[in-house]
Amino acid sequence: MKQAFGRAEQLEAVLALDQVVATKLASIIVFAANIE
Repeated sequence: MKQAFGRAEQLEAVLALDQVVATKLASIIVFAANIE
């Protein structure tokens, strides 16, 4: 049970990281679009 909980937490951390990366990518794309 504890192991499964740890995996769920790990998955949440990965998803949160994905969200941060996606947000940064979106910011870069918007920034690049504004330069043109």
